[in-house]
Amino acid sequence: MKIFETMNLLVVTATMGAAIAMSSSSSYSSPSFAKADVGTALTRNLQTADVCCRTCRYEEDLIQATLSTAKSIDVDVVTNDVSSHNGISNDNTANATQPRTIRILTWDQPKAKLQAYADLYRESHPEAPKVRIYGVPDLKDLHYEVTNELRSPSAIYDGYVVPPVFLGSMYLQRGGQALVVWTNEDGTETQTDQNGNQYNRSVIDDLLPYYRYNVATFDGKIRGLPILSGSQAMILFRKDYMDALKLPTPKTWDHWITLASLVSNADPPLLDGNGDTTQPVYGACLGLLNEAGCQKRKSIDGRPCDSQTMTYLGMMLASMTQYNGNSTGFMMGIDNTTETGLDPLFQPTLTRVLKWMEDQIKSSRPTSLMEDAHDSMAHFREGRCAWTISINHDSELLKDDNIGFVPLPGSHRVLDRRLADSGNPDDASGTMVNCTNTCDQNCELIGTETLCPFGKDVDKWGRVNLVPFGAVTATIGTVSGIISPSRQKFVKKFFEFVLASDAGDKVGRMEQPLTKSKLEMSDVQSYKSTLRSMTRSPNAAIPFRIPNAYNLLVDLDDRVYEYLLESDYSKIRREEVASSAEESWQTMISMYDARGQMKENLPTSFFYEQSLGVYEPMPASDLYIGSTARSIMWTFAGLGCFASVCFGILVWRYQDERVIRASQPVFLYLICGGAFVMYLSIFTLGIEDDLASYELVALSCVANYWLYSLGFNAVISAMFTKILMLAKALRMPRNEQRIQISKWDIIVPFLVIFGIDFVVLLVWTIIDRQEWVRVPVHNMNLYALNIVEESTYGMCTSLETDWDIIFLLAFNFIILILALVQSYECRRITTEYAESGYISVAIFVFAQIWLIALPLVVLAEYHPRTYFLLRSCTVLLTASAVLLLIFVPKSVYLYKSLRESESDGESSIESSSSSDTTRSSSEGTGGQRRDPRGTIGIRIVGTHFLNGDEIDELQDDVDKAAQRNTLLKDTREKLNENLEERQFARKTRFSMASYKSSDSLNNKAIGSRKFSSSEFCSILKVKPERPRKNRGREQYHK
Repeated sequence: MKIFETMNLLVVTATMGAAIAMSSSSSYSSPSFAKADVGTALTRNLQTADVCCRTCRYEEDLIQATLSTAKSIDVDVVTNDVSSHNGISNDNTANATQPRTIRILTWDQPKAKLQAYADLYRESHPEAPKVRIYGVPDLKDLHYEVTNELRSPSAIYDGYVVPPVFLGSMYLQRGGQALVVWTNEDGTETQTDQNGNQYNRSVIDDLLPYYRYNVATFDGKIRGLPILSGSQAMILFRKDYMDALKLPTPKTWDHWITLASLVSNADPPLLDGNGDTTQPVYGACLGLLNEAGCQKRKSIDGRPCDSQTMTYLGMMLASMTQYNGNSTGFMMGIDNTTETGLDPLFQPTLTRVLKWMEDQIKSSRPTSLMEDAHDSMAHFREGRCAWTISINHDSELLKDDNIGFVPLPGSHRVLDRRLADSGNPDDASGTMVNCTNTCDQNCELIGTETLCPFGKDVDKWGRVNLVPFGAVTATIGTVSGIISPSRQKFVKKFFEFVLASDAGDKVGRMEQPLTKSKLEMSDVQSYKSTLRSMTRSPNAAIPFRIPNAYNLLVDLDDRVYEYLLESDYSKIRREEVASSAEESWQTMISMYDARGQMKENLPTSFFYEQSLGVYEPMPASDLYIGSTARSIMWTFAGLGCFASVCFGILVWRYQDERVIRASQPVFLYLICGGAFVMYLSIFTLGIEDDLASYELVALSCVANYWLYSLGFNAVISAMFTKILMLAKALRMPRNEQRIQISKWDIIVPFLVIFGIDFVVLLVWTIIDRQEWVRVPVHNMNLYALNIVEESTYGMCTSLETDWDIIFLLAFNFIILILALVQSYECRRITTEYAESGYISVAIFVFAQIWLIALPLVVLAEYHPRTYFLLRSCTVLLTASAVLLLIFVPKSVYLYKSLRESESDGESSIESSSSSDTTRSSSEGTGGQRRDPRGTIGIRIVGTHFLNGDEIDELQDDVDKAAQRNTLLKDTREKLNENLEERQFARKTRFSMASYKSSDSLNNKAIGSRKFSSSEFCSILKVKPERPRKNRGREQYHK
């Protein structure tokens, strides 16, 4: 119950928000009555108050109905997110899990047909999710429900069946990503031609051109799939009536009125199909009940209602405003002098439309203002009129030999948009001109036959502009972009089933073909040729699909209907209606744009141009690395190459020195050579098609992987071998030792690793060689609304590039990880010149840089400059880290060694001129230290594997050594004193007078010397007793 209560709360909140938006949008119409008189304004205000009261009551009913509907909705999908564009599931089920129910929202008119198709789909696809159809009473409610849901963070419905006029408002939501884009691959099926050859055909490719390019396509992408029925309007006429009066079919709208008057006033009057003379036969049946009146009638008697007044207004306006192809539009023109950037094309065209409707009402049924399209078709079937306009063409009716069909009439006079679209207010005079040759007041030609290139020459009318027009209430199936990709796939499949199904009779619908294959199935050849010609016309009107388009059309529809109901027909009133309609549209668009600016939305004019396919995105240059980034990285790479060469020369110059020989020159050469080759890869990485041809750039693509991979092999194999040799020492006794390393100990591992990489690279180059291509940047918010042209970026690619790179990375990572493991195991071994420690640090830094850089490189794939900088920095850091960690300490030790070699030996103690002094001084003199040449290798100077007892033992030894050093210091002081006495005695013994005193002094000195020497020797023999391993510290103090 908590789930349902939560859902009810959410629905109530959304519904109240829609009601607020409804009330705010109703305020748009207030400025439109500025020119109306006081009485009319008062009447309209009273009507508005009554509508508001009815709206409040209706909103209460809508909330209750929505709550009851929400309780019946399955709870398997509630929370969704826009990230479904990245392939992430946004519902409570995983992508791989099939949803139980697919929910589709529409309005009441097509709901029954869609539900019938849903039942058929369930029967033919029992494994597919169940499709449930939800409906709202009318198009106004549907517009609010759909737009509010698409801008919310969650979705109740998976798809929407809407008229094309909604596409602008739906496209606006979520930056152009609220609707799923269809591609030619959707609904692809294998078919067989007449010769038995199989081929693949997509439902998108099967659509007739008008529905594919004019209805389904918005901003160059297919945003939905037209379903249920075609929408091309045609005239259906009774041949017997027209033949009886010897009348042609209407060629222009003026011709329509003339013929309708002749039929309605025929003498003798025509008899209907039943021969009833009491029922007059009229020229044309055309129900003019507007959308609002239609819904009111439906609420009273419950009968289905189909208002087509918006369609009639559009088709007549289009014949007068659109004559240079559908990209010019028929409702508005682009005018940068207005606040909105748009100019409704209502003057004087709308006045002519109103005049035509007045005349149609006069020559038609008295109840035509209370009738809809269903009523008109019923009267035509009963023979109460000579012709009518039909949207849904019953196939059985078309087979009737007494029924004919022709395209819609056109207009021989059109709005001169060369002046209206010039952007100069003085030129926007609203001049109507003939499609044929016409001259202005100065008798200068301003019109030729090319003014209406898609028209047709008609006797007595000249050239007539023809505009095939589709109904405003056509149906198009759209898929929500908020739901997960798995649900999107199932919604698409259902719409494809509806389009391709042959079950039209089972759902009881009148069908106009939408696809080429359905049209070919028609038995009426003339119908096929006529419909094929209409759907191929470059002048076929594109539906009016800007954001808020439905509300704009409703506003125009209501104004026209109010005028027709007033019966106060005059030229002044017609001009007032046209002027107020234009002012109202400008106000509504301006207010809509003002609210959109607070949300950082684009203006309506932008979407209008996109809907017509004429918007030219701001030019965007192709993405390149750029000279600045390339110069910086190439400079660092050059410095790196120079450093590698210098270190190599250093090794060659001092290869006989102990510092170099202890590291094995081959090891150091591999480090220098590998780093040098890695640095070279930066130069090949920076070559793009702005510097060289595609062929040369492709070669640099191949060279880049070769250089970096082989350079890495040289570096890592050298360090890996060093660490491997230390690991061998780990398994030997812990006393001091020297590990002998020959140059083959380093070269063999290098050749093995190098050979594997070489074979992989060679096979890759021969079988799947890389090429340089430029591809558009996809899935970026910058291009979601096609504000700017899609930029391209260059990349090296081949059929199996990803797998080849993955193999190389995996192999090199394995070597790197093995080296890390060996470094960890040898962490307690200290080699001469601390080389093992620096190698371990270099390997760790190498691995760390790779782990950080690789994800960043993948993320920056669409940004060439960032991609180049990241890869270049990765090469620079890895190569430079190894060079610096290996050679900087070596250089320091080498410098110290050379300084010691050049300095003099230790200074000898000053001695006397006697032989004893000479011998003593020679014993104390240290000569120049020479490094033993010995065997090249690694000298281990210490290992550290000590337990607690060993640490105590070592501490005792240190204490004993300290005591011994103290005794030695005291003895040295005594020896110095005796030596001084001896020297003093030698200087004074020849000055003594008597031999006895001299002999006595000499004996005393000798005795003193003998005492000191013996004492010194006794001390030298004293050595601290080395305790056993498990003895405690107390034993050394007993």
